[in-house]
Amino acid sequence: MANKKIGIGMLVMALAFGMAVVGCGGNGSSSNINFLDHIGLSQETPGSLPSFLDNTSYNAIINHVGAANYLGWAIFDGEFFMVWENKTQSDRDSLHSFLYSTHSMTSPDDDHVNFTPTRLSQGGFYVPAGTLWTTFEYQ
Repeated sequence: MANKKIGIGMLVMALAFGMAVVGCGGNGSSSNINFLDHIGLSQETPGSLPSFLDNTSYNAIINHVGAANYLGWAIFDGEFFMVWENKTQSDRDSLHSFLYSTHSMTSPDDDHVNFTPTRLSQGGFYVPAGTLWTTFEYQ
């Protein structure tokens, strides 16, 4: 089950990378760009959040995982991302449980919480090892 969740998370990121590459055009070089820089993370308080997420919940999520390693949020390709660095699989599992039990934002089978234990590279982009992120549909 844990391998399935990691695999789904990797697939989501691979698809996001692919869409970023197609959407960016570029000169076809094989540059290695940090995907987190590419999506434009911000540490400012979001002006608008996904419809089910209020400021209190947003801050609770950050505090649950750890504000010290919070890189920020971004809206990219219709998804609202929240991203942390230097995290572990245990942090991923804890956040998933927190979202499910406290905020009912995910079901046990949903995979809104992703983690890259090792550096993930594809299409000229990479996600650093130890990156933890959530994605929620943004409307």
